[in-house]
Order: sequence, then structure tokens, then C-alpha cells
Amino acid sequence: MNIYSHEVSIVGVTGYAGQELDRLLAAHPKIQVAGRFASKADVKSGAEPFSLEKLRSYSPDVVVLATEHELSMHLVPELLDAGFRVVDMSGAFRLKDPKLYSEWYGFDHSAPALLKEAVYGLPEFYAKQISGARLVANPGCYATAAILPLAPLYKANALDPGATVVVDGKSGVSGAGRQPKQETHFCEVYENISAYGVLKHRHTPEMVSQLPGATFDQFVFTPHLMPINRGILNTIVLRPAERVSVRSILTETYAKTPFVKVLPEGSLPNIHSIVRTNLCSIGIVSKGPVTVIISAIDNLVKGAAGQAKVGGALLENAEKAVEEVQRVAKGRTVVVHGGGIQITRVLERMKITSTFIDGLRVTDDHALGAVAMALLGEVHPALVGAFRRKGLPAVGMFGAIRASKKSGPWGLVGTDVRADAAALNTMLDGGWLPVIPTLALGDSTLLNVNGDETAVAVAVALQSSELVFLTDVEGVKNGEGQVIDRSARPDELLKASFVTGGMIPKLRAVKAAIDGGIGTVRVGRTLFESAS
Repeated sequence: MNIYSHEVSIVGVTGYAGQELDRLLAAHPKIQVAGRFASKADVKSGAEPFSLEKLRSYSPDVVVLATEHELSMHLVPELLDAGFRVVDMSGAFRLKDPKLYSEWYGFDHSAPALLKEAVYGLPEFYAKQISGARLVANPGCYATAAILPLAPLYKANALDPGATVVVDGKSGVSGAGRQPKQETHFCEVYENISAYGVLKHRHTPEMVSQLPGATFDQFVFTPHLMPINRGILNTIVLRPAERVSVRSILTETYAKTPFVKVLPEGSLPNIHSIVRTNLCSIGIVSKGPVTVIISAIDNLVKGAAGQAKVGGALLENAEKAVEEVQRVAKGRTVVVHGGGIQITRVLERMKITSTFIDGLRVTDDHALGAVAMALLGEVHPALVGAFRRKGLPAVGMFGAIRASKKSGPWGLVGTDVRADAAALNTMLDGGWLPVIPTLALGDSTLLNVNGDETAVAVAVALQSSELVFLTDVEGVKNGEGQVIDRSARPDELLKASFVTGGMIPKLRAVKAAIDGGIGTVRVGRTLFESAS
């Protein structure tokens, strides 16, 4: 299977959102549903009782949880430990502060460490982060319909700082879930409309946390239940700052976004216009100091299953990688790629346990075969093909990297990585775009090599003017969690207590590149420049 074809397992397929997701994925040309699981005993035809052993037998690329909050909270750590990538449609991982779960959800979070790792699955804002995530937290339905029109305004400081934003939400009954409740019975809902969760609805902290600068004191959300099956209509009342055009900000933000539509002046969305679509439709009316925004989505599609579908597709997307390279490439360019996720997946299929020591994968003969299979049989040809489809003259250059076997317990892992500058320059002079996998030639065998070390070796061998590390993080962050835009001293950052985890080897690679004569190195938004 190549990286354009995905197998997805759904846990909780008997619920409304799970059924909708199953319907959407069944129509997708590049996704196959492998494993439909019921989260409870109400197993319908075609759905199996969930077990980790049964899930492993399907070897899905992505597991989607359409389960209740507390069940997802307990399942996610188990699935991640088993090597699966997860899209969770519940609210269990949407918030970063575990204390908010006690206050708004009524339970203590049992996996608080994963809250920081989870990527909020709104592709309009977090597509890049989703592409490299192990865990994606699917946004809530009301939250989606509020965040999409409001986030660009908060980010632009376009609101009156002294005014309160009021969100009045109305939802169809399917948003309350499939579990029978008195308030969702036909006789309770028919010819009726009722408010619920007033000043205590769980989507409130989700909205506030995703709106930069928003506070609970100046944000009010009130949901209402409508006698319709599906759909959400939010009426948002706000005061823009002086000389701010809400329409201009939203139109510019979503001009090239396929699933958000800002309607022309005089038009307002309604439920019928968005049912069974993955669209968020936005209408804007301004008069004097007040602006009213009407946003509409289908709570089972854009508010649930549709976003899981888009988020899952972004988890592995060579086309996205190509777009990132196109964005940063200047002149003569060489691309070095790994394939950690694909390698792990092949190892699991071959029943080989992955072991890491100091961030390096221990690689014996069997594991090396899996590495070669994933890189040369899957990732490398797919990436070269993606470049070619974009009209770029990519050429695979397996064999351009040599290395020596690293001493110690790592097995067939390479160090002292060296690039064939003559061969690379020949291809560059001919106008080609070399694409190099992180698999090196050793004295008598292939060697698994670190991607960052390989990229540095190539850049130094070619005396490149710039080395760019494409990563799923925004950049190097300081002690306050803010991205450092510019730093000339990676060695000083390596001593800082706030630099942890995968950023440590990344900064070591930056230092090696600077020491090797590379003038500029980028990690996300952080720029490193040689002091000379």
C-alpha cells in the first residue's frame, strides 16, 4: 500500500457521527474502512465488539474514535502505545489544561500528558500540525461554527477590547447523540425550542482556548435544541474595533479555503444550504457599532465526521510535503526525507518490536529489511512521484549517501554520514531536483541513518547557503512557550531547561550545520545564522 491509500478503522461506528463518517469514507476513492467497531454492546450488523487484538489484525493506518469522552480518554493512550495514529471525535483531548475537564466535563483527566501533544483538528488553521500528529482532537460542532468566523478577528485584534462576544447556537437533535434522553424524545422536541447548558456548556472552554485573547468574562455561549435532525446555526453578536472591516478580514482569510464560504453582502446562510456538506457558510451584517455574524454547518459533517475525514487525510500527504518544499525552496534544491511512521507500520506488520536508544531506532537485519521496504518501496517513490506531478524535475538518488556503522547497541545504524557531492552537483547542474532517502551505503550492508544528520551532511558537502528543516512544530520555543524568531546560538539553547524532547537532536543538527559553514538554518519559524 502506498501513502496515498489509507486504511481506517472506526471505533463507535453505531453512533450518529460514526455512521456518518462510515458513509463519507465509503465514498472516498483512496480510503478503505478496515474494521467497524461498536464501542458498546449494541452491536449492529457489520459492527464488531472492540478489542485491541482484533484492531491489530486489520493494521489500520489511522484509528478514528467516535466514542464518548471518558471512553476515548482511556482508549487513546492504549492505542498510541500500540503504535496507532488516532483521530478522536470526542472532547477528551480538545483542551490543553486538565483542570478544565474537572470544571466543564465533570471528570479528572487520566492522561494529562497527552493533552499537550494532541493537535486540534481544524484543518483551516492546523493543517501542517495535523500532517505530523499521532493524535488529532476533532473539534466540537458548536465550536467549529464559532471558531471559524471568530478566530481571524481575534488574531487580528479586530474586536472592541471592552465588549463581550455573544454566541447564540441552535442545533439539531442528532448533536445530542444516539443515547436516549428525555429531552431528545419526539414529544419533547417537536414544535419546541429550548436552551440547555446555559453558562456551562462544554464547548465554551474549547471556543475560548482557540480564540487568541478571549476570556471567559467576555465570552458568552448559549446553545438551543431545535426540532430538526441535523445542522447548527450560530448567531454571533460582537463589536468590532474602530475602522475594522469584519467582512474584509474573513473574506481574505478564507479566499482559498475550500470548506469555508463567506457569503456576499445581503446573503445569510441557513440549515438547508449546508446539510450533508462539509461547508461552513458565513453571513455578515453590520450596522453602526454592532456586527452580527451568522454561521451554519452540518453538525454531523463539518462539525464531526467531515473534519475527521479531512484531518485523517492530512496525517500522511506527500502532496502537502511537496507544497512545503515549493514554499521554501530557492534555486538549487536537494530534498532529504525519512519515513518514521511508515517504517513503524511495516515493522508492526512484520511483528518486529521497535526499540529506541537515545532517539535512534535499534536496527537488526530484520528491522533493516522493514526500513528498506518502507523507504524504498513506499515513501521514496511516492514522494518523487508527487514532485513530478507538480511539474518539478525530481529524481530519486538512493546511493548518494554513505556512512560508517555506529558502534554500540544500535545494530545497523550509520554515523559519520557523507554525501556524494560530485553526483549531486552533476544532477543539480542538469536542472534536476535530487530526492534522497535516509538509507546509506555502508562497507558491506545498508545502514539506517538519522534524517537530520543526513540533511546536514548533504548541506555541508554542497556548501549550501541555507538548510531548512521542515517540521510539524512552529519553531524553537522559549520558556514562555513563544516561538523564537531568530537565534544565532544553538549551543546556548541546548543548555536551556525549556528545550526538551525531539528539539534537542534538532538543535544539535543546527549546531553541526552552522559549524560546517552553512550560513542560514531554519527550524519552522526560527532562523539561525552563522555569527561570522
